[in-house]
Amino acid sequence: MLEEITVAQDWQESASFKILRLPNKVIAQLESEQPLLANFFVTNTGFFTKVRGHHTVRKTFDENIVIYCLDGRGWYEAAGQRWQVGRGQALFVQQDVPHAYGSDSSDPWSIQWAHFRGAQASEYLQLLGIRPDKPIATIGIHTSITFLFQEALEMMRSGYSVHHLVKTAAVVQQILSQIALLDAYTPPPGSTALNVEAVINFMLANIHRRCSLDDFAAEAMLSRSYFSRQFREKTGYAPVDYFIRLKVQRACELLETTLMPVGEVALTLGYDDQYYFSRIFKKIVGAHPTAYRRMCEADHPGRTALVRLEATPA
Repeated sequence: MLEEITVAQDWQESASFKILRLPNKVIAQLESEQPLLANFFVTNTGFFTKVRGHHTVRKTFDENIVIYCLDGRGWYEAAGQRWQVGRGQALFVQQDVPHAYGSDSSDPWSIQWAHFRGAQASEYLQLLGIRPDKPIATIGIHTSITFLFQEALEMMRSGYSVHHLVKTAAVVQQILSQIALLDAYTPPPGSTALNVEAVINFMLANIHRRCSLDDFAAEAMLSRSYFSRQFREKTGYAPVDYFIRLKVQRACELLETTLMPVGEVALTLGYDDQYYFSRIFKKIVGAHPTAYRRMCEADHPGRTALVRLEATPA
């Protein structure tokens, strides 16, 4: 590990903490022998509780760090800027960026963290929208994430076997993907940002209706233009297009798991014109609804008989 580091030592007398770090020799050997770990490797994980006096300064560093603040406050410095880090925020320290971070002197932070590296690490940071000038995601406190950090810690405690370390890597990837989803779709309480998850839930609850952009903007309590722009930035789709795709996804489920005729499927999803529904379905799926159903039957021989049996009243 290429690392030039200065760490304050007095915090060890005032904090509850645990640190698990893989030896450099173990990292080098497994990275060269195991493609799964070469793509994404967790080298260090742990937690601090109310750690007073903790600070770290690195001039060079070849790993990334995710630090999840559960309580208190801390700070981060890089590229001539300084950020405050508070409860419910995830700080990302990026590799090859000289940096310093530490606990607030009056309200010391409690944190969970993991160090990660590999070919896929930058892809996760890109998904998170993390850049040198945007190192923090504000997501609030989620027990699901704290449990995942604990699981990663327990996995690493279990030894240096490939199976344990691959599972540790998978758990940290789940942490990163969960933070990315929360940061993009579900802003923390009190935020004025678009709550995409709430809009999607509204779409799902009204999937049987013919909703318009005005309906979705009204649900979000935003203007049409601002809502549409924000929704597309977050999801990659225009709101009405996303809604249509949810309908098609539901149609695929009904075609595969029920004997409902195509016309009835269309009506269930708010389409009075079966042929119009079929054209939309084919445009997205690549096959007409009847052809899609036949493909599903070919993939699962006996499925039709099973559905008929389940549909028959006892």
